[in-house]
Amino acid sequence: MSVKMSEANLRPRMKAVLEFVREFRADHDYGPSIREIQRGCEFTSTAVTEYQLVKLQELNLIDRDPNIARSIRLCSDR
Repeated sequence: MSVKMSEANLRPRMKAVLEFVREFRADHDYGPSIREIQRGCEFTSTAVTEYQLVKLQELNLIDRDPNIARSIRLCSDR
């Protein structure tokens, strides 16, 4: 079940990922890789990054295609 959640109510790690994606997409014409998010948010592993991305996707804050590299985008950009 997907729910739209306010960015203000997000946990710190989720906010960090969302802000990183927002800034990265503003600077580039494509989304960041999982490893770039990991480094940018100073997470310990790509598994932590993936977990945060799944949660943000469940909350309808990001969208991504698992079959396309660098497809992460904010739902507010659609």
